Amino acid sequence: MPTPQNTYTDPKLENQQIYTESDDDGRNENMEKSMPNPPNSSPDHLIPDRQRCQRLQTALLLTAREGLEKGISTPESRDFLERNGMYYSDKERIARAKTNLDHCLDTWRKSKGLGEQPIVWINISHHSVLFDENPCSMSLITALGIDGEGRKQILATEIMPYTDKNAWKDFFLSLKQRGVSDIGCLVADASLGLPKALQEVFPKATWQYCTIAFINAVMKNVYGQRKVIRHFLGEIFQQPTPELARKRAEALLRILARQAPDAATFLRNHLTDGLQFHGFTKALAPNKCRCTSLLRGIVDRIHQDSRIPCLIPSQNALIRIYAAALMEMDDDWKKRRAIVNPDRAGKIFLPWIFPDESLQEKTTETDKKAKT
Repeated sequence: MPTPQNTYTDPKLENQQIYTESDDDGRNENMEKSMPNPPNSSPDHLIPDRQRCQRLQTALLLTAREGLEKGISTPESRDFLERNGMYYSDKERIARAKTNLDHCLDTWRKSKGLGEQPIVWINISHHSVLFDENPCSMSLITALGIDGEGRKQILATEIMPYTDKNAWKDFFLSLKQRGVSDIGCLVADASLGLPKALQEVFPKATWQYCTIAFINAVMKNVYGQRKVIRHFLGEIFQQPTPELARKRAEALLRILARQAPDAATFLRNHLTDGLQFHGFTKALAPNKCRCTSLLRGIVDRIHQDSRIPCLIPSQNALIRIYAAALMEMDDDWKKRRAIVNPDRAGKIFLPWIFPDESLQEKTTETDKKAKT
């Protein structure tokens, strides 16, 4: 296959390439060098410092080119294409690069042998995507787990046009097909239908309501003394044992029953889901297992550092960018220190049962007194 002639090579981008063929290991390592870049015009600001890779670079270029063809490009994206020689590239070359990159990413996303997962974090991010020439809001689902050696591992990244029980069930079934035999604890927000779908596919799994989302959900129904109530909620999840957390919740429920009955009802009904992180052993820090901030920080960094456009030209472009960045992170994590001792990776979570029903009984009586 012919290769374009290079007349100039920026030292910062001399390894920048575009995918063309697959090698023996299934990952496209043979690349076609991109068109030359003029001096002092490196697009390094568009790529995360640690993730200046061929896959992500190619994904960003293909997204910018697709936006140009659909008439939603920006001056920054057009300048980005010109600096990398993709503004006037022929359609055959663009299609070849897109096909080979998608093949590489699909092979990684569908790889099997994930094994049992003691903990899984799920993050839901929303993006504006052009669908049938109209902008639509779509959800990008990213799942993070821990491999057998105690290192972080990307389990899946999928697009959900809408989130309901059936969509979540299909998502969990796809994880099962890829080799996830069981899940100890799933840390996620309270998306519609997620807990029920989890129980159907993984009956032994436990759902940990992300504490950050939990506090925000309670505060939606609080209109007075918001700082005091938020402080009380934070103290509930800072307690070292579930018994102490329950006592804090009882005190807060007595206050909410008079001022914000809807917030009291929510706290009473979902407190058990918010305290499941007490089942984790000391092998994993509590701040990592009670909320999704670990994964949310990863996804937000990709969005900010890669300068993803506000309107993405297609669903394939959205999944292509995030999959390319997450694939590089996944490869990087394999070379780093494990976050959990490998000998204890499968024993970091022991399901915790709510001590008794006294909290629900006491709060019900409190509600009745408040109404009278």
